[in-house]
Amino acid sequence: RWWWRRCRRRHPVLGRPLDPSGLQRESDRRLWQRALLAVWRSRVVRGLAAVSVVAMIGGAFALLRIFNGFSSSECASWETTSPSMEEIISLKQRLTKYQTDLSPDAAMEVSGREVTTLLKDLSPYPVRLEVLGDVASLTVVVPDDQGCYNIQYRGGISVTDRTLRLRPEAVVIGSSDLSGWLAGREYRFSEAQLRTLGVSDAIVKQLHNVERLRLKEGSVNIRWYDAYVWW
Repeated sequence: RWWWRRCRRRHPVLGRPLDPSGLQRESDRRLWQRALLAVWRSRVVRGLAAVSVVAMIGGAFALLRIFNGFSSSECASWETTSPSMEEIISLKQRLTKYQTDLSPDAAMEVSGREVTTLLKDLSPYPVRLEVLGDVASLTVVVPDDQGCYNIQYRGGISVTDRTLRLRPEAVVIGSSDLSGWLAGREYRFSEAQLRTLGVSDAIVKQLHNVERLRLKEGSVNIRWYDAYVWW
């Protein structure tokens, strides 16, 4: 404020309301030109401009470094095995139990490994889910022309009323750690938003039938709107 008051004392024209019609007069136009030129020559203004330019350049380099770190030359991989006959029978028994349970709190429990197996046929990209307590560890590998985007997510995952909710604790894409920007907030995604982000229609259709999904005691608890329409 003190600097602006000083400029106005030196150039009274800066204190007047800007009248476009008045600028048609040569004298007023010259006064405004001299006043604005003097303001620009001020060390304060030039210092602020220099700081702004440096900040913009630094921010651009930082973003460029982050984006360059997204893609990795090597794609993350893990050992995958088909479920055994005992695991298939156990899954079928749990499904039957859930379908016959009329309780409003009824839900089916599946493990992260079982979800990984089920997503194998729905996702165009390799996906792995592990659950520890109420925290999910999710890995998604998206190939590109130069390698892969190895996306690692750790945090909460839930679904309520067909809306996906994420509460990240850590998010890493390639060598770029985005946890400082994304952690500590809840992000909600509707079906339309998930499609915009490139999530496959098969997964979105499954989400449409999910009434509630939450992580509990190392497993995924799912309640469907229609218990007889699932994977």
